[in-house]
Amino acid sequence: MPNIEIHGLHSVEAKDLAEKIFTLTKDMPKNIYGDHVITLYGTEVINRHSEPQPYLRILSSKTEHFDRLEEPLKALGIDLEFVEMVKFIPAAK
Repeated sequence: MPNIEIHGLHSVEAKDLAEKIFTLTKDMPKNIYGDHVITLYGTEVINRHSEPQPYLRILSSKTEHFDRLEEPLKALGIDLEFVEMVKFIPAAK
């Protein structure tokens, strides 16, 4: 299950970006779109000039998800960071 983390944006901006991400990914295969989540972090991210530098961190235990997510997310004009997870264990239902 890919987890797309939003870093460096607060509240309304982060929620607006999350909606854009859900819209961009809605036509993806169900094994990616149907399972991905977005985590909103209330962090402040700055570069060495103290300017805001928000980014998305995309985590997944399946690296093939990265290739499918890269192009649509690039359209958002925000830095992207892809991180491979060693393991994901879903909660028992």
